[in-house]
Amino acid sequence: MGYIACYLTLSVHFLFFPKKLKRCLIATIYLIRNWFLRVITLRFFTMSEELSKKLLGVLACPKCKGSLKYEKAKSRLICKKCRLAYRVEGGIPIMLVEEAENLK
Repeated sequence: MGYIACYLTLSVHFLFFPKKLKRCLIATIYLIRNWFLRVITLRFFTMSEELSKKLLGVLACPKCKGSLKYEKAKSRLICKKCRLAYRVEGGIPIMLVEEAENLK
């Protein structure tokens, strides 16, 4: 909403003060650039919250070297052999046996 208000302000400013065209264009470019960076940042962090299939193929349980299953709802990796759950924080798996949760 703020971006729309800024854009409208710049448009009105340009209509009434055409001599300040350069300043208006620079402000508009910065406005578009900041919006673009914000969108890219949000998409990056949204994508990084999930583990990629490539990473899941490489990861193994540090205790028994067995395969892991990713539980997206609870954001954790589960080893069925050891009955341990490793948490995932911000897209980074915490693969420490001491910090793993025992499943019963």
